[in-house]
Amino acid sequence: MIWFLLAMLLLGGGFFPPGMDIPAVVEAAPYSARFAELGFNRPLSFFFYDLTNDELLAGVDIEKQLPMVSAIKGPILMYFLTHVPADVWNSVPVMYWHARAADVPAEYGEAWQTHHLILRDLYRMIVYSDNYSTGNVLAYAYEYTGLDHLNPIEAFNAWSETTIGISPESGMRQWDQGETDNPAYIDHRFDNRTTLIRGVPRFYNNTISALDLARYYAWLYDQMGTDLFDQAVALMSVVEGFPGFLEQTALRLGGVPVSKDGFVGPGDENNAQNEYLTADAGLILLDDRALLVVSMSVNGGDKMEAIYNEVEIIARQRRGELFWQRDLDYITWMRSAAGPYGENTLSTEALYFILEYMIDIGQRPIQGEAFSGDVTRFEEAREVWLAVFPGDVIPIERNAVQNRVLQARYGVTNENLYELALELGLVEGGER
Repeated sequence: MIWFLLAMLLLGGGFFPPGMDIPAVVEAAPYSARFAELGFNRPLSFFFYDLTNDELLAGVDIEKQLPMVSAIKGPILMYFLTHVPADVWNSVPVMYWHARAADVPAEYGEAWQTHHLILRDLYRMIVYSDNYSTGNVLAYAYEYTGLDHLNPIEAFNAWSETTIGISPESGMRQWDQGETDNPAYIDHRFDNRTTLIRGVPRFYNNTISALDLARYYAWLYDQMGTDLFDQAVALMSVVEGFPGFLEQTALRLGGVPVSKDGFVGPGDENNAQNEYLTADAGLILLDDRALLVVSMSVNGGDKMEAIYNEVEIIARQRRGELFWQRDLDYITWMRSAAGPYGENTLSTEALYFILEYMIDIGQRPIQGEAFSGDVTRFEEAREVWLAVFPGDVIPIERNAVQNRVLQARYGVTNENLYELALELGLVEGGER
């Protein structure tokens, strides 16, 4: 049954369709256990998906309701682009949405004058996470929905359920800033909705599951029209100031982040005095694939760096890259499963010889970066070492070759280790 459901997902049965055994699919995902361990003892929900290959890579408690905070602003942008005519949002490049009139080229001047107030709100909602602008965007889009029997909050939730396919447990109850700051604009279905945080039922105005938040981005990637997709990417890839975790991960991978994060700290409006609420959701668009990542937590922000570091490591491994993690020293990395040899017990002397050898051929590995050289040269360096010191043992009584290699390794003779290996006949000559 599990494999039937997985096949249903992979062969076009929809993005987590009704009837799927979601816990079984999550358990079968290759990296779920790793992220569950990273988020241990935290109210954490995490979702990691390869959209290009239709594969769930990891999931942790993906159906749990958690505060959506400002991460919902990405889906609100999608809602706006879907309902509002393109001549509003596609007449002026995103770079001018928050510009002064004097800085807007004449060819866009008339359209900018007509639409600049709502374009500014869109920009401020996504780039600066402005809550007042978010209410304005919701109210503006509502006028184009035709859902006059619903209020603006209910209309957004209805679209989310019918078009995106989110569960009825997820949704906004209220957005009391900007043009939606109206006591009549409440979705009363969620008046008594609670979620367990460390075993205690808690009420939050606006909650969603990581799976449902992921559904918006799967829809954006697979079903949104080209113009709408391009405009969403143009705005949601803007990074001003210090990037969030998902943005930083995308940029380190050489990709494009299409995301919106959220953070509410202790004592912020409508928040408890001792809670940190974090959420981050979106796409990482790489040259060869698109990844979808969602993280949500209550007091789990201290885990985010490790979690997104792991996202980067997995993405690089799946692209076949050799990557020296930022949090590992050289010896630990070289002996790890992620190193050039996989897990091994090479001596410290051997590993430092290999480093010096790689430096001497101009292919030094750099911490925090993918290796850009010829990976086969690592094996060459190891073979040279083992040819000189069989069994990876430096004997007390050493022969002339062994002494010469060690002297070169420690810089006593200033000999180049590669050139020495050539001279000794331990490697073949020629251009490499």
